[in-house]
Amino acid sequence: MAGQRKLLSEIDRTLKKVSEGVDVFNEIWDKVYAATAQNQKEKHEADLKKEIKKLQRFRDQIKTWINNSDIKDKRPLVDARKLIEQKMEEFKVCEKETKTKAYSKEGLAQVERLDPEQQARQQSHAWIQDCLNQFNVQIEALESDVERLHSAKGRNRNKAEIEEKEKLLSRHKWHILKLEQINRLLDNAALEPEQVDELKEDVEYYLEANQEPDFMETYGDDDIYELLDLDTLGAAAQVALPTEQDVGIDDTTSSTAVTSTATTTSGRGKTPRKSVTSSVITGIGRAGAVKPIDLKTSTPSRSSSTSKSDTSPPNGTKTDELKIGSAAPTPTATASKPRPLEESPQLTEEQKQVLRLIDESFHFIPESRDSEKANRYVPRNLYPTPASFPATPSTLFSSAPIFEKLDVDTLFFIFYYQQGSYQQYLAARELKRRTWGYHKKYKTWFKRHEEPQVTGEDYEQGTFVYFDYETGWCQRIKTEFTFEYSYLEDELHRAFIMSSTDYAISLASVQAAAERIDGFAHRTPVLTCHALETIASENGAPKRLFFKCENLQKVGAFKYRGALNAVKKFLQEKGENGKTDTTFVTHSSGNHAQALSLAARDANCKAVIVMPNNAPSVKQNAVRGYEAEVILCEPTNEAREKAANNVVEATGARFVHPSNDPDVMSGQGTVALELLEQAKQEYGVELDAILVPIGGAGLCSGVAMAAKSLQPGIKVFAVEPKGAADAYNSFQKRELMGHTGPVNTVADGLRTTLGNNNWPVVRDFVDEILLVSDDEIVSAMKLIWERMKLVVEPSGAVATAAVLAHKLPAGITNVGVVFSGGNVDLEKLPWIPA
Repeated sequence: MAGQRKLLSEIDRTLKKVSEGVDVFNEIWDKVYAATAQNQKEKHEADLKKEIKKLQRFRDQIKTWINNSDIKDKRPLVDARKLIEQKMEEFKVCEKETKTKAYSKEGLAQVERLDPEQQARQQSHAWIQDCLNQFNVQIEALESDVERLHSAKGRNRNKAEIEEKEKLLSRHKWHILKLEQINRLLDNAALEPEQVDELKEDVEYYLEANQEPDFMETYGDDDIYELLDLDTLGAAAQVALPTEQDVGIDDTTSSTAVTSTATTTSGRGKTPRKSVTSSVITGIGRAGAVKPIDLKTSTPSRSSSTSKSDTSPPNGTKTDELKIGSAAPTPTATASKPRPLEESPQLTEEQKQVLRLIDESFHFIPESRDSEKANRYVPRNLYPTPASFPATPSTLFSSAPIFEKLDVDTLFFIFYYQQGSYQQYLAARELKRRTWGYHKKYKTWFKRHEEPQVTGEDYEQGTFVYFDYETGWCQRIKTEFTFEYSYLEDELHRAFIMSSTDYAISLASVQAAAERIDGFAHRTPVLTCHALETIASENGAPKRLFFKCENLQKVGAFKYRGALNAVKKFLQEKGENGKTDTTFVTHSSGNHAQALSLAARDANCKAVIVMPNNAPSVKQNAVRGYEAEVILCEPTNEAREKAANNVVEATGARFVHPSNDPDVMSGQGTVALELLEQAKQEYGVELDAILVPIGGAGLCSGVAMAAKSLQPGIKVFAVEPKGAADAYNSFQKRELMGHTGPVNTVADGLRTTLGNNNWPVVRDFVDEILLVSDDEIVSAMKLIWERMKLVVEPSGAVATAAVLAHKLPAGITNVGVVFSGGNVDLEKLPWIPA
């Protein structure tokens, strides 16, 4: 209970720190985007990065607690994790903006940031456009209703309803004219967004309520746009037309503006306003310029006049009266032009050139199809079709659920006639779901017709249904067929599993670890031995063995790779290059203790190692020799974890788990990167399989992830002692299990159990877990000592024991074998009687 209360107390403190850290992150975030000077912005960005790294460390700890079965209420932990991940995404955005160069392709493609005034103006434009769209939708509906009522029988009975709808149509069009005028004045900075905001409530109310019965009677004739004084602003914005000589346009394309006048009567009996002469084309560079005239001729405008009325028609105006302006004949080019409000200035040569370029640009106006995505589909059999025919296959067949509805013959057709496509993958996945298996030798699909008559470790025999795609395109039955598992294709299933599971490590994390430890950890050699290859070969099938000698690594084991990566990554994220006040802590009595001690010393940091009080004095002295502090405790897992947690709480040290830490797993995975590369460069072979020992699975998970990601066809076999078969039992039952009985094996380094981070990788990336006895381990260990003249410990000889005992399936020739370590107590060799 005391331990539970302590854990809950630690969780509460962490959640409080997360909340405080998020608040600090938000404050710094605001400072980043409020900074005006570049040096200030860079300083705040650095502070932001430090803060997100702190939150990421809290996230790692929270993920560990979420997987802890002792914690019942995990909702606050899950919420905190999601909050941190949200801030991580925000930081990625900021970091991407920071790294983007101003004149790079990405920088030039970014949308220009607007100041608050421009943003407000844009929002006002967007609101006006939305209102115009709503008015147009309602106008279409009203016109449809009017046309229906005109064509219906009993037109006299519908006369009142028609007049009401026509009155509403007139009012809608008047609102459109006003809103378009406001839009132009906003462009010219004659109106401010705040003035437009005052209209929003009235206009939105009109849009929502105008369809209600008796709305026009209660609404009245009030001019809601009166407060903007649009008449005065509109007159001030008008400018004269440039002459044809100035603009450089032919007489045939010129047209004159038409003066349109109207009067507006309010409900309070206002005097009619004076008519306004409108000319909507402006000169270049004028301060009060409005938008240029739309030169498109395909769509007729609302009025043949180039100006729009600034005044309101009375509510009683009929639709026919509004059409008078449209019906009026357009004045000819020879008609007298109205006198402009002011003399137009002479245009400079530069302005004339601009106008000519604008005129030319209208010949190349983008069409709607120019905005469509590029067509990447390349048809196999070209055939001329009308333009209205679809040019690409339907996206329907890129949806996985659709394939569940297809029959088997259709799936076979897609598989064989859509080679190399995503559809072929989906068809294959669906066939596998329906218990079909692809035979790599015969290149066709098989399915059990009945239970197998004979079953072996690597084959089964019985009656199968197979698909004959070569001669009959049908399903046939084959009796007494032997299906060898080595020919069964399972990479499709593995690809699906890899794409849908979130693993603690990836190929990228392993490659990043390789860069960090390069030049610090040894690049251990890959050796061969003819004598051991001869023993491993059976029935005349030769095997080539390539031994990765991690027993020659610093501290005599692969553990240095993971420990060094964890230390260097932590310091890199904190921005601390070798500060002596940084402390690392772990609990271990073996190779990991020495590895972390040396890695911390090499990085000029402190290390605290928790060891059981019954640990051999030679190991304690080795750890102290690397300048680490040793804390002894009772020889139980609970005591070790408690002592390590006390150090973390007291010093704020970084805890590095021996095998379940993602950074450790990534570091151990560099063994596979080197082994695959060395086998190809030094011996000219591509490995068929890798054998690796498994205990806590830090090495096994890292090797499996790296090997399968780089070379998907390679087989990864984990090897475990029979006396500590927790990984084997977990793999067989497909669920994480601990030891079910007493642990008794000479390979003391493999007595630990799998963790929650490495188990998913082992489950999905390891092909099989092999078991070896202590006698087979000792025999392999002696052969390595005698024939290769190398010192390996029992745990390091486990993988070799499996291949020498012929545990591998047939058909595998080039085999990589990992010697995981060479730390032995010469006084307690396993073949010397106690």
